[in-house]
Amino acid sequence: KYLDKKIPVAIGTDGPASNNCLDMFREMFLVAGLSNLLTQDAASIPTMEILNMATVNGAHAMGLKDCDVLAVGKNADIILIDTDSANMVPNSSNLSSNIIYSANGSNVDTTICDGKILMENKKLVVLDEQEIYDKARKAIKELKELNSRVEKFTPVNPYLGSGAEKEYGVKNIGNVEVEINSETMELN
Repeated sequence: KYLDKKIPVAIGTDGPASNNCLDMFREMFLVAGLSNLLTQDAASIPTMEILNMATVNGAHAMGLKDCDVLAVGKNADIILIDTDSANMVPNSSNLSSNIIYSANGSNVDTTICDGKILMENKKLVVLDEQEIYDKARKAIKELKELNSRVEKFTPVNPYLGSGAEKEYGVKNIGNVEVEINSETMELN
């Protein structure tokens, strides 16, 4: 409906709190599939339009004017997709259709941002991938430990008034603040 009214539509992911995948290929596939289901038309949104939603329109939605297209004077942000993977064969006669319906994040071979190669041949070249995994695993372990400590607190209903003081032994009902220090975890 938005597209019919010439309203720009962008696709994005909103973070691991509500979507652990963070795979733009999956998001593009969902747009195509849900649109097809809603309209009962397999070509309700052209695949090139969906690619634009995830790239050009996404940049515009975030106010990024220097990385919306590949052009002289703009940031050179681009990915190279490996089409020699089982999920990409046989190739569709329409590359955008093959990307929308078959590709996923693991098909990205090379990532270039602002002209700098960040990943090449599916390997990070500017960061230590194993170190990132180790830090992520450590962080999730610390968060789980913290969560188990926070879960021990019984939630207090602020509408209980003086009953809360009797039942829970609290006089002042406030927020529980959690501070995560990079070295230790503390509950304040």
